[in-house]
Amino acid sequence: MLNYSKNKDLIIIDNKAEKVAQTKIDNNSYNFLIFNINFATRLNKNFCFSSLLSQLTFKNGELTIDQFYENYTRWIINKREIINNRLNNLKNEVDQLHDFIEKSFKRINSAANLSPSNSNQNSSGASTEKINYEKFKVGAKVYHEEFFYGEIIDIINNEELSKMKVKIKFEIGNNLKQFSVINLVKSSRFKFI
Repeated sequence: MLNYSKNKDLIIIDNKAEKVAQTKIDNNSYNFLIFNINFATRLNKNFCFSSLLSQLTFKNGELTIDQFYENYTRWIINKREIINNRLNNLKNEVDQLHDFIEKSFKRINSAANLSPSNSNQNSSGASTEKINYEKFKVGAKVYHEEFFYGEIIDIINNEELSKMKVKIKFEIGNNLKQFSVINLVKSSRFKFI
């Protein structure tokens, strides 16, 4: 009688067991074309309710089990809550992705605004350094992202720029470190204060 019922439900009667079962298909669509996702995936499309044969009755001119439609309505509401939760989870993931992309663009833009490196390449491809030697002097105060505040206590001068070194004593734990001047110039972690 499925196709003849007004509500397109199916009633199965078992006379021997004196039981009755009623099934109704949820014909609502839960597809969202924006994401091409079916949010009702793995959710049952059929609602089935069983009871004693004595609970079979007529309501609004339809043969039905007493309390069937009340239970069906609760099932639909519960199903919609599950789907809404899935939608909210997707929205949260999209929001997190949006925040991540926005922060990435901010980092890219801030990096684009940094002043050019002190290191230049000439036409032959060799690296030439433009270093302000005046800043590298004993007593100069510095800041390093890893070691924090310190003071230059010694400079090892050398005619070869690549061999010029500075010794810095950092405040935390009287930590003494030696650095190549070229490495400090290229480092974004090191600043004169």
